[in-house]
Amino acid sequence: IVCPEGYIKQNELSVVNGCKNKGLECGKGFQCVCKPCMRAFDVDVFPKILEDRTDGNSSDSGGEKRAFFYEACKKNDICATMEQLRPTTFTFLDNRKRNNVNFQVRFFQGNDEKFKLLTLIQSSKDPFEYEFNVNSSELGISIFEVLA
Repeated sequence: IVCPEGYIKQNELSVVNGCKNKGLECGKGFQCVCKPCMRAFDVDVFPKILEDRTDGNSSDSGGEKRAFFYEACKKNDICATMEQLRPTTFTFLDNRKRNNVNFQVRFFQGNDEKFKLLTLIQSSKDPFEYEFNVNSSELGISIFEVLA
């Protein structure tokens, strides 16, 4: 599936179930696709969730952890729940695939109007993918914004 300029392909689950979710039936032996593309934000941000892969029977608490990415964060909505003083990693994708752009991630805690600039790490696999860590020391809502 190739999406037009300004649109990105939805995740596989959304594409596969798109017609079914709209109440449209697909004939036997056919693969139906409904709305496989969606308007792209300039960037999409994803929380990187680490899940413990131990079987629960091990006395070793240092079990293997694997990273999982779920749906992109919605603008002005809760993106992840974090523990105080425990860093949470986020990944963001530049959907416009811009070269030589300087991104800035601003982090606000609580009611403070001052922000802290977060360090960005560019992916070695994808030149349009970046990571940053958020480490909140305060109870309450923290906000970050990605600027180009």
